[in-house]
Amino acid sequence: MKPAFWCTVVILGLLATSTVWADAIYKWVDKEGGGHYADRAPDKDRVEIEIYTTSWCRDAKRYFRSRGIAFKAYDMEKDRQAARRLKRYSPGGGVPVTVINAQPIMGYAPAAFARALQAS
Repeated sequence: MKPAFWCTVVILGLLATSTVWADAIYKWVDKEGGGHYADRAPDKDRVEIEIYTTSWCRDAKRYFRSRGIAFKAYDMEKDRQAARRLKRYSPGGGVPVTVINAQPIMGYAPAAFARALQAS
């Protein structure tokens, strides 16, 4: 068979599989304008929790762990990019700052955590 035929078969095969891959990629923008890519659609009911903290600041993390609630923690002593993001919520740099679905909560505040989780 001619090489042009095999080239055509390979190209068609790649095109066919690329459309399958494209269907499995989702892109969305969060409330802060950050872009995200994933292999499944974003869960609108999912609660997003970020904790900006330091190595000596443990209470906020302990609160969510004890309740089995997933969160993403950023250590301000080790992560310069996270420290810059923290300035949006705490210009003075105080920690901890817990952000629940884009709502910042300053300090360790279990009652505020519970209210924010209920509102989500």
